[in-house]
Amino acid sequence: MSRKRPNTIIGPPAEGAKYLERSKLQAELLEAIRNGEHVILTAPRRVGKSSVMIALASQEHPDLVLIYENIESDGSSREFYQRLWGLLVKQLSSQIKASKQLQQWIKGRTVSGASMDGVELQKVELDHKAELLSLVKALGKEPYKVVLMLDEFPEVLMAIRKKEGEEAALAILHTLREIRHSADFRNFSTIIAGSIGLHHVVSMLGRLTTINDMRTADVPVLTKEEGADLLELMLNGATIQLDKVARTHLLETVGYLLPYHMQLVVVAIDARSEVKGQEIVTPELIDEAANMVVSWSDKFEDWELRLNDYLPKADHEYCLAVLTRCAHGEMYTIQQAFDLSKVVVPERSYMALIQDVLCRDGYLYQEGNRLLFLAPFVRRWWVIRHPEHEIND
Repeated sequence: MSRKRPNTIIGPPAEGAKYLERSKLQAELLEAIRNGEHVILTAPRRVGKSSVMIALASQEHPDLVLIYENIESDGSSREFYQRLWGLLVKQLSSQIKASKQLQQWIKGRTVSGASMDGVELQKVELDHKAELLSLVKALGKEPYKVVLMLDEFPEVLMAIRKKEGEEAALAILHTLREIRHSADFRNFSTIIAGSIGLHHVVSMLGRLTTINDMRTADVPVLTKEEGADLLELMLNGATIQLDKVARTHLLETVGYLLPYHMQLVVVAIDARSEVKGQEIVTPELIDEAANMVVSWSDKFEDWELRLNDYLPKADHEYCLAVLTRCAHGEMYTIQQAFDLSKVVVPERSYMALIQDVLCRDGYLYQEGNRLLFLAPFVRRWWVIRHPEHEIND
């Protein structure tokens, strides 16, 4: 009999048959949108923000048009506005719900024919910001609301800041705020997410007021019940077999139930099971698989690279030092983090980095006066990557 692999995915976002439905969260997001709110999705990395938005975009609602797009490749203001305008034109051109007036409006700015983007633009160079605002205003007469779900938006802001300067990045934020506050744009909403926190990026620009009107929605890690459901989704029909004891041990080993980490462990279990010719999975085999996962450096190194890419050198060095000390000890305190900031001096305040970066982006959590790693696997990898001799207190 041929081997049946688990139903896992460890590269792109989980969707379709590989996605564990987050019904409660999805319902909360739809309710917020219908109430006229714009939403920032916040969550630790690898918790499944993209999958939630992709799932929403796959749904049909008579009063909503839900559009998902990963916009990470946009590196300039022009590319950002062009992308948003093109997305709306493409989706609304094929919408049965779109009124004749809106279809005529769109037709006036495109020519007939197909292209890779679904529409073929006129030869004349457009002012895509102005056209976007005009199109969003035209939606005000439609009997439905359009929701743009923009993944990796904070990364785009960082790229624009680096290429065009802070004023260009701030201009994007002010334009989106204008859209949110004008009655002319009442049939348009946004859901924004990214691998780094939007609050952190905007605070670097010194303009948190540009997003403080948006609703913040947390995407939680899986509960034990949801973790068990995800295991069943992955293991149903697979060659490897895990009884109740083994499944409980797997969930306890992962600890902080990020779907991505659960997927990695199941992939490793399947690999070890095949090598050993052992279809019945034991706690000992799960432990072997967990050690294998921690050795897959490419699956975890982005936790460190993100800090290097998006923080000034002094802030990056401080965060690195804090994380290394937390990884190697059980009692690293806020007081110690303060004392460290007098030696490894960051640009921003030490508490802003701890709260807005390390805690908000899912590295650490604060328990009383202690700072602790959220995800056991990230901590175990960090101990390997940054040995204790790097601490020279």
